[in-house]
Amino acid sequence: MKFPATLLVLVSIGATTLAAFPQTSEIPSSCIGTDSVVLQISNFTTSTGDILRVEHKACSAATITNSGHSKRQTVVDACVLDESFTFRCFATGAIGPTAADCNNLNAAIIETFEAAGDLDLFSVANGTVATFRLGTCAYAWVNQNPTDTLEFCFSETTGFLGPELINGCIVNGDTAGVATPSGAGIPANILEWSFEIVRAT
Repeated sequence: MKFPATLLVLVSIGATTLAAFPQTSEIPSSCIGTDSVVLQISNFTTSTGDILRVEHKACSAATITNSGHSKRQTVVDACVLDESFTFRCFATGAIGPTAADCNNLNAAIIETFEAAGDLDLFSVANGTVATFRLGTCAYAWVNQNPTDTLEFCFSETTGFLGPELINGCIVNGDTAGVATPSGAGIPANILEWSFEIVRAT
């Protein structure tokens, strides 16, 4: 996904949250589109009675056919502490998720996975997306790496990426927010992914 340089905001982990990120009217084409194919769905009930749905999808039927998901793959840890992120907001005129649902989703992920004592890392196969949904809000990790499975951190998401996009985009009424990683000296294959907050469908 490429964007005009004027729309970029680079934020390193630990930086102060911005009031709002640059905004554009067109959401980039994404793996969470209507041509995606569901591979697995799991539902979890939180202590407040909310339903947290976790889905893994292939970006298209061709992804399943061509990417060799049945073959042995390399698993790469993409949870890098010294990476920076570019944040973008998207306002298309469509209704986005509510900030309340996104905050509840963030809390549900912490309760279900981090506080439960599970491993902090979760994996997303190449050419697929993992979505976590609650109410109107969905978090999506899109693995754009053509060959490798990537592992991501729950804590990096709930403690940094999610709150940054919620406070920088969603609270302002934007349709969606996207974060992409970068970093000098970090292998390129570790940076081939994006994190998105969109309206759950």
